[in-house]
Amino acid sequence: MKKIGRPSTYAKIIGTIIKRGYVKESKFIKKLVPTKLGSQVYMYLTEKFGTLVSEERTRRLEEDMDLIERGEKEYTSVIDELYEELTKMIGERN
Repeated sequence: MKKIGRPSTYAKIIGTIIKRGYVKESKFIKKLVPTKLGSQVYMYLTEKFGTLVSEERTRRLEEDMDLIERGEKEYTSVIDELYEELTKMIGERN
């Protein structure tokens, strides 16, 4: 189990990616299939922002959100970390 995603958000996320044309529902089996656009978006995001959009980063961010919810971590430290990560990525591009 990858420990990413929250069941309360699954339906909204799936609806959004279908609406935007990133995936389509298979007519033959119950699966979502990426469209050409979805594959292009995926390739762009992983090429430009790979560490930020990785499953590992998502898992860590969700762990941080759980810690914040339990009062074991300050949300400002998580935001600061994300800001530093973005600033570093942008700096490396220029």
